[in-house]
Amino acid sequence: MHSLPPLLVDLAMVLGVAALTSLLCQKLHLPVVMGYLLAGLVVGPHVPIPLAADAANVKVLAELGVIFLLFSIGLEFNREKLKRSGPTAVVVGFIEVGALAILGYLAPCWATTAWRAPSPGPPFPSVPR
Repeated sequence: MHSLPPLLVDLAMVLGVAALTSLLCQKLHLPVVMGYLLAGLVVGPHVPIPLAADAANVKVLAELGVIFLLFSIGLEFNREKLKRSGPTAVVVGFIEVGALAILGYLAPCWATTAWRAPSPGPPFPSVPR
C-alpha cells in the first residue's frame, strides 16, 4: 500500500480542523473567521497539541491560502467602483501612512525614555539656604 505525501495529510488535517472549528463557531453565533483562527492555533506548531502538523507544510498551506484569498478578492473587484473610491482611498492611504510613520518614530523614543532607570541623585539640585 502506498503512503500519502505529508503535504496532503497536513492539508486534510488543516481542512478537517477548520471545518470543525468553523461549525463550532457557527453554533456559538461567532464569526466563522474566529473558527479559522482557532484552527490555525490548534494545527500550528506553537501549541503543545499532538495534532500539530509539519511547520514547513503549514507555512506552504498558509501561503497558498493567502494567494487564494487575494485571487477571490480580485474576482470581486469592479473597475467602476474602484474609479469612484480611488481619490478617497488615496487620501486616506496618505493620512494613514503618515500617521503610522510618525507613531513608528515616536513610539521607540517614548519607550526608551519611559523605561530608563532614574538617576541616582535627587531630581532637583539642592537649593542653598
